[in-house]
Formats: sequence, structure tokens, C-alpha cells
Amino acid sequence: MTEQEILLKIRQLTAEKLGKPLEQILPDSNFQSDLDFDSLDISEIVMDIEDAFNISVPEDQIESLTTPQKVTDLLKTLIK
Repeated sequence: MTEQEILLKIRQLTAEKLGKPLEQILPDSNFQSDLDFDSLDISEIVMDIEDAFNISVPEDQIESLTTPQKVTDLLKTLIK
């Protein structure tokens, strides 16, 4: 899976969660300040990502996942 494919999937999952068009979810959109995610939303999107990619995000990495691009960067290292 390429970086662009991973990023697109992250953006799609985020758009679905928010009920917003994909075009409004940019790679550098901050989940909290730009997209109004709270801690529950973050937990839910992490679970959605884990399910979609069949991976487990390490607990100590979750706080660093502030944008779709940062999620993509982490997933590139986790997807085998």
C-alpha cells in the first residue's frame, strides 16, 4: 500500500466520522483544533484505523497522531 493510498483511507475514515466531504479533510488538518475532535473521537478514529488496516497502534503513539499525515507516517511503519 502506498503512502497516498494510506493517506486517502485516513482522510476517508475521518470524513465519514465527521459527516463532512473528503475535500475538507486535508493531510495537515489538526484533529482537535481544525476538526473539533475530542478525546472520545480520537479513540474512536484510532479504533477505526486499526480495524481498517488490521494493525494495532501503540498506546504511547496515540497522542502524537494529530493530523491525517502523522497517522499516515506512523502507519507506514506498522503496515507490513
